[in-house]
Amino acid sequence: MAVAFGWLVSMVYKPAFGTGVVIGYWITNVVGLLLLHKGAERMIKDQTSNVLPGRALLKSVLISLLYTLLILMLVKLHVLQPIVNYLPTGP
Repeated sequence: MAVAFGWLVSMVYKPAFGTGVVIGYWITNVVGLLLLHKGAERMIKDQTSNVLPGRALLKSVLISLLYTLLILMLVKLHVLQPIVNYLPTGP
C-alpha cells in the first residue's frame, strides 16, 4: 500500500516518489501498529506482564523506523521506482 501511495504521489510530482512511499508506509503501518498496541493492551489489561506498555510501544516504533530505512534503501537503489518507470514507453 505504501508503494501504491508513492506511485499516486509520483503521478503528481515524480521526484516525490520516495517521500510518498515513506509517508504512505507511516500512515498505514505505524498507525496500524499503534492501533494493534492499544487493542492488545486492552485485551491483556487484566493479565500480569513483565513488559511495560511503554516499552512495547517503543519497540514497535523502533521496528517501524528500521523498516523505513529499508524502504529508503530500496528507493535509493531503484528497486522501488515510480510506476511510470515500470511501464513501457512509446514505440
